Amino acid sequence: MLIFGWRGRTKTLFAGTFDCPVCKSRQPYAVAATRPWFTLFFIPIFPVGVGITNTICGGCGSILNPNASTVHTTPGSSLHGALEPTKQAQPHTSSSLSIISLVLGILSPFFIVTCLLSIFTSLAAIVTGHVALYNIKTQAGRLHGRGMAWAGLILGYLSLALSFAVIVFLLTWKTDDNGMFAASKQEGSTANVRLRDAELMVTAQSGLEVGMGNTDEARQIAIEFAELMKNLNDELFESGRKRVLQLSRGEFLTYCELHPGSCALIVHVPSYRDYDEDAKAALADIAWTAAITKVSGSLHPNDDLAVALRGTFLYGDIMLGSFPTDRLQASARVAGDSDDLLPFFSVTESIPNSFKTDSLQNETSSVTRVHPPDSVPSQDASIPNADFPPTDFPPTPIPPTPPTDLPPSVRPDSNNLPPRSTRPKKPEEPPFENRIPTALVLELDDRGWGIQSMTFLNNDAWLAVGRLDMTIDVFDTKSGARLFQSDRIDELGQVIALERSRDSKYLVAGGSKGVSLVFEVNSQGQLANPKPLYQQSRDAGTIVASPRFDFVLTGGHDGTLAWQPYDQRSDNLKLLQKLKKQVQAAFLPIDGMQAVATDGQQLVHFDLQSGELITEKSLSNRYSHAAAFHPQGTHLAVSYGSEVQEFHADSGVLQRTYKAKKSGIQWSVAFHPTKPWLFTGDRGKVLVWDRDTGEQLAELDLRTTQYVQTLALSVDAKYIAAVPASAGQSAKIFKIVE
Repeated sequence: MLIFGWRGRTKTLFAGTFDCPVCKSRQPYAVAATRPWFTLFFIPIFPVGVGITNTICGGCGSILNPNASTVHTTPGSSLHGALEPTKQAQPHTSSSLSIISLVLGILSPFFIVTCLLSIFTSLAAIVTGHVALYNIKTQAGRLHGRGMAWAGLILGYLSLALSFAVIVFLLTWKTDDNGMFAASKQEGSTANVRLRDAELMVTAQSGLEVGMGNTDEARQIAIEFAELMKNLNDELFESGRKRVLQLSRGEFLTYCELHPGSCALIVHVPSYRDYDEDAKAALADIAWTAAITKVSGSLHPNDDLAVALRGTFLYGDIMLGSFPTDRLQASARVAGDSDDLLPFFSVTESIPNSFKTDSLQNETSSVTRVHPPDSVPSQDASIPNADFPPTDFPPTPIPPTPPTDLPPSVRPDSNNLPPRSTRPKKPEEPPFENRIPTALVLELDDRGWGIQSMTFLNNDAWLAVGRLDMTIDVFDTKSGARLFQSDRIDELGQVIALERSRDSKYLVAGGSKGVSLVFEVNSQGQLANPKPLYQQSRDAGTIVASPRFDFVLTGGHDGTLAWQPYDQRSDNLKLLQKLKKQVQAAFLPIDGMQAVATDGQQLVHFDLQSGELITEKSLSNRYSHAAAFHPQGTHLAVSYGSEVQEFHADSGVLQRTYKAKKSGIQWSVAFHPTKPWLFTGDRGKVLVWDRDTGEQLAELDLRTTQYVQTLALSVDAKYIAAVPASAGQSAKIFKIVE
């Protein structure tokens, strides 16, 4: 940000005494010259305009204009009769608009590289320059600055022309078969060049289509993927600040590089830097699931797949993995960087016909799929993708059968062929041996939108789940049958928190829009009569029901705590805003009025009756991902990345640290109410820890690589429900066999 302006600088020329005509007495005086200067960050840079000379009386402070024909400038001389008080003097000054025009004209070339903001600064320089020239012309010589106004106009017009030239260059970048990208392929360009060309294609929309690719099939995949991503983004994410200028016109421009056995999608996300970390993670999960859906007719199981999200200049999430055996099941994927995309662009077997010369067509007329040694198809597979559900895409053509008289060393489908990708595979680790017996008792056959929150109802006979698509479902925990499915609850937004009342007659839901709703739960598991509670300014991500009384506490993303009865009596509403970060956990006692809450960095105790703060303690300065209080309120567990630290809830003293040898971020935590166990959500697993020794006791395997961000324990903790927070995942209910 530039701070500029102008201010006057005064210089004393000489001083003396005179008979002041205003105060009618002999007083000291000073003759001073004042001239305006242009300032940058409050520092005078250069003078502007014409200086003004005045005589200032030291007694009364009157400003007088000397008569040059009679006033003697010798110190001590009398100026009586030669001075008159100033009345509506009209000095010659510089036009402020001409100064503004000059400054904006100078800054405009530097703003070309910052999202083309030079368009606005150059237009402002042109407008202020023309207005300044008009004012100077009409003020009969009382205003100066014609040269500065002309300089601002010239710089403004030049910057405006250069800005439009850059826009035209970006919008007319050649992406068709006869353009630069095709020429680079004909010249045998490297993978780096081809990847760079693909990145440039998704920078600005040059035509009506939002998808591009190296083949017609790839182009169709890119178009459908881009349209699906735009629709999902508009529906699920609240649109933030609308940018005045977007080179992609708000579209998810996509380039698809498709070859036999591999596919890479480069996706431009409009206003990507406006997403927070949670939104970026959710968007990455959605993009991966959407990619699996759209390429299901073109890839086979275990084929390589990559999805790369990027903003205007930099990449965000880059996901690498294999196409799954089940189209609706998320496959293994890892985080990568731009170098991991190069193998997808180094394949040359499937160059489009429009890019091939005659000799190249003869050499590649019989392209054969190359499979890794561990995924060779059976010889009698008459229908490709026979194990997939029906899709809207045509099946991949069966490659021609290779001659049988060829030696095994040169047969295309021989097991001795090297893997298609040169990326090294990590060796599989031996499974963890559980020290306590566990069992998977139920898997909800429901792979819809990502589940954000869960809670047990009706003595653990039902499980309520809140979804990313603003809906709430209720399932039977015995059979897995769906008992209730709500309509889209727009006023809630994403359902990110669920909590049952002490008697399970009410279900409280918190949404991403800060709204909390209370639903009545009938004997059939149906939800009805939603009523609003206090609305947080941001996400209502924490909900705690009193274990004894009929009131509920909600915690907002801005650190605000609010508690009130279920009947929404506003006169009983209490508020407390002492936490600096998002409220991650709170505890309400069975007896007494002292409650406690935390944002992972602070621990606050407060009085429920008066709403006043009692004590405040500091836990850590690290960023926390999740927190949970023990059901008895004695201890607090906070996740700091891959570590989970347990504190004493009263004193805030660190008790123990839990860290697995090769664990990832622990996105969720929960205490067992009666046993010294702690549950944490890891990558695709729920880890069970011994709180006495700090050692890991067991793993509850969800058979996925997605992080488990949502946990729910039954009242007696005999059952643990867990689900990764991404689309296409099923919730699983485990039981620890005693």
